[in-house]
Amino acid sequence: MSFPIADLSISLRTDAVALGEFIAVDIDANGQVGVAVAGAAMDGIFQEGGAAGVNQAGQLVFAGKSKAIAGAALTAGTSRALMVGTTGRLIAYVAAAANVHVANWLPDEDSLTAAANDQIRVALVGSPLDR
Repeated sequence: MSFPIADLSISLRTDAVALGEFIAVDIDANGQVGVAVAGAAMDGIFQEGGAAGVNQAGQLVFAGKSKAIAGAALTAGTSRALMVGTTGRLIAYVAAAANVHVANWLPDEDSLTAAANDQIRVALVGSPLDR
C-alpha cells in the first residue's frame, strides 16, 4: 500500500532580491528568504515568484516533495541526485567536498528529460536543521 507524503511548509517573507517560483532559498538572520548559494545546502524551495522587495510573502517547502526549476539539462538515470546551481535552480549533483546533495529528481514516464528552466518534481533530502 502506498500513500502520499505531505509537503511540510512555512510562510516567510523575502529579502530585497526578486525570487522566481520554485527556487532554492536560504533563510537569513532576519527570518527572510533569499536565493540559496550554488553548491551549498538550502533551507527549501520557495513556492511563489515575486518582484524585488523586502517582505513579499510566500510559502517555503522544507521537507517532502516540491516543484523546482532545472538549472541545466537533466536525464533520467544519470541526473537523479541534485544540488543548488546558480540563481537557485537545481542541477545534477557533482561529487566534490563543498557540494551538498539537496534533492532527488522525480521524473515520470512522460518526462524522462528536462531542459534548463523546466519545472521538475523533486523530493527534498536532508533537513535544514542538520546544518
